[in-house]
Amino acid sequence: MRHILLVILTQLAYWMALAENGDESPGIPCPFASRFASSSWSDIAHNDALDDHIRNMYQYYYESNNVRDVIEDGSSGAADVANASRYRNVSDTDIHDSITDVSRILKRNKGSEPRARGRMKKTTKKHGTSSSRQKKETNKRTKSTSKRNKKTKKRGKKTGKRGKRTSGFGSSTPSRCFSNSTYDSIDNDIALLKKAIRDSVTRSHFLGGIVRLAAHDFMDFDKRDRSNLMGSDGCFDETHPTNKGLPESVWCKNCLLRRLYEERYSSLSRADFWIAAANAVIRQTSEKNALDLKDTFRWGRKDKATCRHSADRLPEAAGCKDVESAFLTRMGLEWRDAVALMGAHSLGRGSADFSGHEGTWVDTAVDAQVFDKQYYEELVFNAWRPRNVGLETQDFTTGNNKRNERVMLNTDICLVFDIDDDIQCCTKTDELFQGGQSKCIDDSLRQCPLYPKGDPRWQATNAVVEYIGGTKGSKSNDNFYAAFSEAWAKATMNGWNDLKELSEDCESSE
Repeated sequence: MRHILLVILTQLAYWMALAENGDESPGIPCPFASRFASSSWSDIAHNDALDDHIRNMYQYYYESNNVRDVIEDGSSGAADVANASRYRNVSDTDIHDSITDVSRILKRNKGSEPRARGRMKKTTKKHGTSSSRQKKETNKRTKSTSKRNKKTKKRGKKTGKRGKRTSGFGSSTPSRCFSNSTYDSIDNDIALLKKAIRDSVTRSHFLGGIVRLAAHDFMDFDKRDRSNLMGSDGCFDETHPTNKGLPESVWCKNCLLRRLYEERYSSLSRADFWIAAANAVIRQTSEKNALDLKDTFRWGRKDKATCRHSADRLPEAAGCKDVESAFLTRMGLEWRDAVALMGAHSLGRGSADFSGHEGTWVDTAVDAQVFDKQYYEELVFNAWRPRNVGLETQDFTTGNNKRNERVMLNTDICLVFDIDDDIQCCTKTDELFQGGQSKCIDDSLRQCPLYPKGDPRWQATNAVVEYIGGTKGSKSNDNFYAAFSEAWAKATMNGWNDLKELSEDCESSE
């Protein structure tokens, strides 16, 4: 009897939670809606646009990872079926919990102070700040933030530039102030949203998408074009195929990151916010939170409302000529900087529906949530073979792809192997499966050649070896983290000469 009562109460609480968040949708179509309109998941709960976006994130990965094929294929192993079954069973538990958690995060008081990060906790304790004093300071900051938010809303009504735009890009107003506490608040909110996403595949896409957004914003910088440098300016070309996936699943009207920005951080420029959010992802996913980019963060970037043709400056996935053009020629970086920035591919996954390239750069969806040097290890130690030869989506893959699709782009492979003239090769022809079959699958593939030491691209290969930790490898990420921190600072500050360090107190700076 007690068991039955518990079931009834649990179900009642479930429907009450749905009813509480059941406002009518404003009529904004959510990403992937047309693709999944006939799905059996379309009748879950209510019509709130944010809820639809979260549901479709799960649903998209359920569909795109061939889960049904794995489950229905009798030849699949038990491990594959168990792995795939996770996606079938997330509908009413994981999705509902994510909707509830995300709604709570976004609806928090905009002026509320976040729980400080570990470093700030220690500082507070060291200085012996009393709880009453902390409360007074928090109330003071909350009132100040509320005033600023009211001013922002008032100005938005006059200009019509805030709250109603659908493109995601607005005025060029820079951040009015960016304090230590604001930076930590963004870090805290990203952590909460990450935790709210229950499924590892969806979570890896969310995390990788944030870093990709910041990178695609700064990779259009061209030091040669003094009249239109571009760089980190809070804008990307939404119509260009190179950016596909960003306007659909990272910066759409109901995407989590954009909702977080508009609900809590609209007083900042998008450019500053995107970089701070990416920094948060990198810190939280790095081993032992070791890669903390707060000390090198600077703010004061101005947003652009439009940036047509900016994506023409982004590197294509064809090969290292594109890497050279974007990172070395236009951005003014060195090969070791370019290789360090490419290490961000350890996060997230490629999507056939967006970029045309399906899979993770590292071994599993769980690994794709860790920012470390595994990207370089996978590049060097695996047997990568060409895929989709003759198509625009040609890339490289490894393994049998039964449990998790794998991908390396030509721009990844070319950091170590010379594939400029011929991509019909395998990076390790001596690697065998347990049954004795070549891991290249196709025995006719030749060994991909390495660069000779005199070749300028040997610098790229040398950097890969350095970040792995030497020819024998090591467990330490120190080399990679140090190089990435330096390269990221250069890339995110390109074109800006008047950026500022984080403020201690926004009240005194206003």
